[in-house]
Order: sequence, then C-alpha cells, then structure tokens
Amino acid sequence: MLTLRKTKVGFGLEAQEVPEPGPIAPGQVRVQVEAVGICGSDVHAYEWTDGYDFMVPHLPVTMGHEFAGRVVATGPGVALETGTKVAVHPRVYPGDGQAGWPGDIRLRGARQSLGLTIDGGFARFVNVPAGNALPLPETVDTELGALVEPLAVATEAVLVGEVGLGDTVLVLGPGTIGQGLALMARAAGAGRVIISAAPTSRASPC
Repeated sequence: MLTLRKTKVGFGLEAQEVPEPGPIAPGQVRVQVEAVGICGSDVHAYEWTDGYDFMVPHLPVTMGHEFAGRVVATGPGVALETGTKVAVHPRVYPGDGQAGWPGDIRLRGARQSLGLTIDGGFARFVNVPAGNALPLPETVDTELGALVEPLAVATEAVLVGEVGLGDTVLVLGPGTIGQGLALMARAAGAGRVIISAAPTSRASPC
C-alpha cells in the first residue's frame, strides 16, 4: 500500500509502497483510512525543525495523526463492529487496547504517538487499539471526523483557560486549532474573540 513516510533525518518525506499492517492483535482494530489532516507537526517533521529529534529512533515512520475512517476488521476482545465509522485518537498507551482517551484512569506508562513514533494515517490501513477508535455518527463524514483531534486540542485550551461568560479571548494564529479555539471560546460564552496573525509579505508583481 502507498504511504507517506519520514524515512531519514533531514528535510523531506517519501511516498513509499509498504506491506499492509500485520495480523490484528487482541484489543486492536484495523481502520481503513478515509480522511487525514495535515498538522503543523507534520510540516515541522517534513522541514526537520529543531525539536523533532525524538523521532530519530523510530524512523522510518508513516506520518499522519489526524485521521478518520472505518473499522474493517477487529481482533479478539473488541466490541466495535466492522463498518463502524471512527475518528482515531493518536496517543497510544500500553495495555489491552481498551484505554485510549485522556482522563481514562487506566492510562499508565509511556505513550507512543501515531504518525510520529509509530505508523500513522497516511496509509490505506492502520492497526490501532480499539480504545483509540471513537465511533462517529453516520451523519458525520470522515473529513469532519479527521478534525476531532485538533478540535479536541482547541477545546482543552478553552477548558484550561477557564473561558467563561463575557470573557474577551485573544487567539494568536488563525490555523485550524486557532479557528477551533475561537469557535469553542464562543461556545463557552466569550463575549469577544479576537484572532491575530502575523502579517504576510506580499509577492512582488510579475
């Protein structure tokens, strides 16, 4: 299957044909990916920005951690049915595959990150712990499902910031998370939301 991978230290990514994932372990599901977002982290890894040396021991790795698709197969001990539309939470914890979401008291030990330290969603198929697969309503398409992770980041920022009724909120940066943060701040009751971006240089006329 065709994948988009970080294969070596330095600038760039590679499109590579690799085998489909191996056998599905107990507590895992196989997701057929239908939509993937491009995060700022993906861009930083592509450009090899300072701070991404943590990836070195894990290369080569298939990128992509904002993705959604459908469950096409399940391992033993999994209640999810094949055909279920899911968004995938990218933080993977050791265990039986049932705990995958922040706040779950079963989360213990070192974590891995789909698309950064283990193979992620820029592929046709990915095996993930069942606890990392969030069922989506059939009325929510997978392109919106791929936004669950960045919107969750935006929501957490609003919760941590304790945004409340009538507050004024300044959002620095109008990227996907910034726009999501603005929406979530308004939903939390903010009276005024200001979005600021650094000015961009204008191209000279040809």
